[in-house]
Amino acid sequence: MATTYYTMGQVYDKQPSPNYEMALEMYGKFQAINIKRLGENDTAVGATFSIMGRACELQGKYEMALELYGKWLAIQINVLGSDHPKVTKTYSIIANVYATQGKYVMALEQFGKSLIIRIKALGEDHPDVASTYCNIAVVYSKQGKDEMALELFEKSLAIQIKSLGEDHPHVAKTYRNIADSKYYITETAQVPHSKAACILVIVISLTVLSTLCLVGLSPL
Repeated sequence: MATTYYTMGQVYDKQPSPNYEMALEMYGKFQAINIKRLGENDTAVGATFSIMGRACELQGKYEMALELYGKWLAIQINVLGSDHPKVTKTYSIIANVYATQGKYVMALEQFGKSLIIRIKALGEDHPDVASTYCNIAVVYSKQGKDEMALELFEKSLAIQIKSLGEDHPHVAKTYRNIADSKYYITETAQVPHSKAACILVIVISLTVLSTLCLVGLSPL
């Protein structure tokens, strides 16, 4: 019966027009049986929390999603250990939810935890480390910290070229991110000059109008 609930949940979840409410109902019934059969700290139970979290996230129910992802994370840490590479993926998923909510500081905290574990478990030159640098850079970019974003995009690029090769799609995407960051940095640097130029034009215009009025001429 439990498998049937899960299958029905998948059907509701994956159909062309997903019905996430019904999917969650079916997953919930499946999960209740799972917990009774396997206990609350089993990885299969944790994986279902993750699936349910995703369904909530896709509905925009971010707080519920975070709660379910948090349960999944707790099980992973308990079963696999806090330094296991699989734990880093869940930290990143949680970070993305925070970023979607605009909670950038909390997103950076979660990505930071993911980065530390990945470097420790996989080494500095692993593609997953590069992707985490990119994720952090994207958050910095959303905060308007384009110079910090650029630094991390370039760090990511160096790892990607070394581990994946110049022609990999991830490399191309990072080149694009670097170009965007440089553009925003340039634009930001030019803003004060643009404002100054506008003020100068206004001052000159007002001076000319005042002069025309003084000599008895119409500005029109």
